[in-house]
Parts: sequence; C-alpha cells; structure tokens
Amino acid sequence: MADLEERYEQVIGVSPENLFDLVGNAERTPEWDQSIKTVTKLTEGPAGRGARYAETHRLLMREHTIELEVAEYEPPRVVAFTTLAGGPPATTRIELTPDADGATLVQVTASARVAGLMSVVSPLLRRVMRRQLPRMLAQLKSYCESRLTS
Repeated sequence: MADLEERYEQVIGVSPENLFDLVGNAERTPEWDQSIKTVTKLTEGPAGRGARYAETHRLLMREHTIELEVAEYEPPRVVAFTTLAGGPPATTRIELTPDADGATLVQVTASARVAGLMSVVSPLLRRVMRRQLPRMLAQLKSYCESRLTS
C-alpha cells in the first residue's frame, strides 16, 4: 500500500467568498479546469457536505468518470471532495485564507491511497498529481483574475 500526498498553494486576487462560490460547487469546475469535461450532480439539494457528483475528466489522453462526495464544506473557507468510485480512494481539500490585500491564499492538498496491484502505478499517480495540481491552480487563478472581482 502507498499513501500519496501533494500540497500546493497560490495567491489569487479575489475574495474567499467569490472563490468559494466557484470551488465549493463541483458543477462549476468545468468553467475553470480544462481537464474536467463534465460534472453532474447525483443527489438532490444544494451543494454541501454529502452531495455527490459524477465527474468526467481527461487524464493520460483518455476520458474517465469518477464519483465524488463532498466530505468537508465550510463556506467560505474549506471544501473537500473524496473519490467514492472510479479511482483509488482519494481526497482533494481546498482551503481559502484571506490576506490583507483582499486576495486569497488557496491551499490544495491532494491525497490518495493505493493498495494491492494498484500500488504498482503509485509512481505514475504521484507524477500526475505533481503535474495536475499546479496546472489546476494556475487555471483557477487565470479564470478568477480575469472574470471575477473581489
């Protein structure tokens, strides 16, 4: 079994409230993350803890769908998504901290647990995480700073 964890951070020039409206609602992810093709809500009710989504993304030149659940939801500060099906057990946690200038420090922690035969691919998964997370944050920054205001 291998436990993988990667952490990245980025300052984005919009308020935590505006950022949370975007990252706290998984259905909005395709607006700013080019690797996500579609997100479909699978449960009734508003976005929040316990909401489930089917997310189709492009990874390693193929489209793949995973089922996610919101594991943490504390507007406008923290949201975390956990993989339920379609991939190894994984969690992506996004924490938003305001700074004195009205911008937001975005901290993303992605962790995954791979076991059994899947542990063979853990080096590849780590490389994918190291490539995708900074790219995701750069896309979020670009989208927010060009379309949103504090």
